[in-house]
Amino acid sequence: MTQTSDQTAQVIRLMDHALPRRYPAIAIVDAYWEALRGTRAMPERHEIDPRGLDRALPNAFILDRVAPGVARFRLAGMHLADVMGMDVRGMPITALMCPEARMAIADLIEEAVCRPAVATLALTGETGFGRPALVGRMLLAPMSSEDGAGSRLLGAVEMHGEIGRTPRRFSVSEVALRQIEAPGWAGPALRTRTPAAPMAAHGMAEAQAAYTETPRVTGERPKLRLIKSV
Repeated sequence: MTQTSDQTAQVIRLMDHALPRRYPAIAIVDAYWEALRGTRAMPERHEIDPRGLDRALPNAFILDRVAPGVARFRLAGMHLADVMGMDVRGMPITALMCPEARMAIADLIEEAVCRPAVATLALTGETGFGRPALVGRMLLAPMSSEDGAGSRLLGAVEMHGEIGRTPRRFSVSEVALRQIEAPGWAGPALRTRTPAAPMAAHGMAEAQAAYTETPRVTGERPKLRLIKSV
């Protein structure tokens, strides 16, 4: 069947790209994003056509950036559902990460959307009872919304190893940033996170009140007694 030029413009095929053997799904999504982008800073969300990602759909996902450093899964393939043991739609991407890796993910979301840049992460799964070694890669590539600002990300995740007990959570062992050359880009300003309040942006912690010892009233009977039996 012969494909018309209009159809070719709508669906970008990647048969001419040589895919790495180790992480082919990551390579497919990355090449698709680059082909859509052309000479722009990033493609637009409405340009994404699942037919162009047919070989990587189980690994692909789309994130909504709902606040600086905060992004939630809008769409996600079955590979993520298998890794987490549940449908991840609506969940923050930080739910996949160990606590110590969540700030790094938040910063990478800002880097990807605001510079702009494509981020590739090396992931290592937490191990333990029922959770064997599991390693993988994640791709985060920005997309623009109707107003031209970066507010969504096209991504992919690909794991190697036995999933075991779910949910699985990951640390970030390595990060590669590929900055996009885009003259005239006027996206959101990059916000630098300060170490003083790392969790405040996620709404995960409250300010702790100072401890004040309550003076004991003289003659007050203790409410607890230690009873020692021999």
